[in-house]
Amino acid sequence: MKLVKRPTSARRLANGSRASKLVGCVLPRGPVRTLAVRKGVENGLAQEFGFAIRQVAGNTVLLDRHGTEGGYGSDLRTMVFDLASGRSYTIAHSCAAKDISCTPDYDYARRVIVRRDGRAVAALEHWRAGVSASTMLIATFASDGKARLLDAGPPAELPGDSLTLTGNVASWSHAGQPRSADIRG
Repeated sequence: MKLVKRPTSARRLANGSRASKLVGCVLPRGPVRTLAVRKGVENGLAQEFGFAIRQVAGNTVLLDRHGTEGGYGSDLRTMVFDLASGRSYTIAHSCAAKDISCTPDYDYARRVIVRRDGRAVAALEHWRAGVSASTMLIATFASDGKARLLDAGPPAELPGDSLTLTGNVASWSHAGQPRSADIRG
């Protein structure tokens, strides 16, 4: 597998970097797939789009994609990409927009561990509209993105950084007590 950040233009962004896109393929001759873009002003609008790679496991890439369109809203997604198949799924999503396409509830991926087969386990901080406190969720994701909730509780009792993955077993702490689950279920 190979990941490459390709420049898309000679234009420099406000921070001095060049507009670019993240592409990848499975070697030796897999199709080149675009995973994310980084760009700045387009069509006279201030639009900042970018990405950050979180983890690479075999042909599976975990990354954060973010975008802001001046005056219109913003979007942050934590996603898993399978370069062999071209499939992807979203683990966490938050957005703010002037239109109705954004839900007022959102998730922030505090910790995510992805496996070579595309399965993942995540500690997600979930915020509900109109509620001042968040809930920490521990969830597992199949390689097709289907989620299964393993545990939930206040972040003080369920710290996201306690999440680990050994083989097929996810482990974490809830109110000081160890918990675990097989992510294949």
